[in-house]
Amino acid sequence: HCPDYPYDRAQPYGLALTLGGGEVTLLELTSAFGAFASRGVRVLPSPILRIEDSQGEVLVDNAAPPGEQAISPEHAYLITSILSDAEARCAEFQCPSALQLSRAAAAKTGTTTDYRDAWTVGYTPNLVAGVWVGNSDNSKMIEVPGSRGAAPIWHAFMEAALANLPVREFRRPSGVVDHEICADSGARPTQYCPNRRREVFAEDQPPLDESHDWYQMVKIDAFTGLLANGFCVDHIIEQLMLVITDPRGREWAQAHPEHFGDLPLAPIDFCTESTGRPEVFISQPSAGVTVQGVVALFGTVQLPNFDHYDAQFGVGANPQGWGWISGPHLAQARAGWLAEWDTTQLEAGLYTLRITAFGRERHRVGARVLVVVANPTETPTPTPTQTPTPTTTVTPSLTPTELITPSPTVTLTPEASPTPTGTPMPTATATLPPAITPTGVVTDSQSATETLGIHASGGG
Repeated sequence: HCPDYPYDRAQPYGLALTLGGGEVTLLELTSAFGAFASRGVRVLPSPILRIEDSQGEVLVDNAAPPGEQAISPEHAYLITSILSDAEARCAEFQCPSALQLSRAAAAKTGTTTDYRDAWTVGYTPNLVAGVWVGNSDNSKMIEVPGSRGAAPIWHAFMEAALANLPVREFRRPSGVVDHEICADSGARPTQYCPNRRREVFAEDQPPLDESHDWYQMVKIDAFTGLLANGFCVDHIIEQLMLVITDPRGREWAQAHPEHFGDLPLAPIDFCTESTGRPEVFISQPSAGVTVQGVVALFGTVQLPNFDHYDAQFGVGANPQGWGWISGPHLAQARAGWLAEWDTTQLEAGLYTLRITAFGRERHRVGARVLVVVANPTETPTPTPTQTPTPTTTVTPSLTPTELITPSPTVTLTPEASPTPTGTPMPTATATLPPAITPTGVVTDSQSATETLGIHASGGG
């Protein structure tokens, strides 16, 4: 102990004591570790094990000295479980290291600032030993940590001292139980925790419940990224995130995103009354109006973390697809122009207009309005057609009861005339007027080709 050390040993040191915030002697430190080996019972160190007189009568026996229960057996075992985990030390020390014996052993190294002191203290169920390495004048060593300066000495002493003693395991108290935890948070795992393991706990101090695990589904406002509450209820999304509230823990998680599969950190702030809300609507044309030609769209697009908006149209009240009007528009609008819609090539009917606004995280807000397109219908140019020439019908002078029907065509063969023998006679064809029956009705029920004459009656 340095006499000029600035701290008063009578005063409490606080949490810094666990990291060397107060000086102790090697004997004090070794005695403290002995409480872990003896199931939490602190025994005052003594240089004398036993005193006997000349007749062999035991005058002083320190083989089983009285002690006080400094910590519970469960807590002593938990510390031992940590300090005897050789695999956990591999990340910092090589495996196997000087802290690993041929039997169960717990050990801890330590190094003070500027390498003035190098420590190793460790124990088995029946032996505890401490080693200090340093200069007697308290001068600096040349980068000698406890793992390289004191640990090899501790290892050699323990192996030699225990060589002829039976191997013993650390006895587990009945009040120590196993629980599955999330390896990152140490709490009971949610269904989203990717890395789990079983750890020992004091029965009356189980791990924190699943609500303290880092892997949680979090409800946030899609546009501001703040935690959702009554001030932001319209655009809530639920997302798997890391729920770490400690500032230093958040800083470490941000510096090592690969450890968490690039899972984002959950926000720690909630929406407030002044939090900006998305406003997206079409004011003109209003719902149900009839439009034609090129139609100007007016309205408002205001979005936290705005990126752009698009304008589209669809056929009917529930479009199965969307036609493009314009976009992306990179500027927000408040009660202003949004886009122009050319309807001149569209058929008349019911249409849906849609404005879709996007935030930087690709979240979207949309507005729709139904309108009727009624573009004027073109009148076709008439095609000139020829007027047929009227046909003059000659009606014979008949009595009022007469009905004239088309006359039959009769093929006539002229009667043979005396001609020189051997000269053929020409053939002639003639059309006769209709034959009129005595009742005045002309019929064409018989059209015949008559040879050598004409038969007519009724005055032709």
